[in-house]
Amino acid sequence: MEIIAFIIAFIYFICELFDQNRRPQKKKEKRPRRPAFKKLYDLNRVQPIEEFERKMIEGMLKEDKEVFVTAFCDSYRVLKVTASRGSKFSCRPSDNYYKWADIARKVGATEIRQYHSHPPVFGRSFISRQDRESHKFFASLLKPSGIKFRSFVVYPSRLGGAKIKEFS
Repeated sequence: MEIIAFIIAFIYFICELFDQNRRPQKKKEKRPRRPAFKKLYDLNRVQPIEEFERKMIEGMLKEDKEVFVTAFCDSYRVLKVTASRGSKFSCRPSDNYYKWADIARKVGATEIRQYHSHPPVFGRSFISRQDRESHKFFASLLKPSGIKFRSFVVYPSRLGGAKIKEFS
């Protein structure tokens, strides 16, 4: 009986000894969140369409993922922007596209431009079937409200920079 008590006491002593040497566990630190795409590249303000496209292309080239950007425009300037980063091979709008007509009326937009980037695969990029189908769907949503809808794909140029290609 004394031997059992001695063994239990010895095990308890060893456990306490190892517990003191153990470091306190640190809480897992949260990774700092990246700023939103539109804020990172200064797209979230009223600006001419040419300036907006230049900044947007610069941002899309730096991202290694697909990016979906919706710009609410009047005849020559961008009034409001929504943007989202997707995965390497897909992306979608960041907001509810059923409310696009209401948002356009609210900000005074006459046109909605939808841009999305295609990182090159094997040095080439093209407009996919899914791109064409989404364009038809978004255009059909906005047609009754009288708001013009245009779709663009942004892809890297072989000579550097990027190209914007409109499709319908």
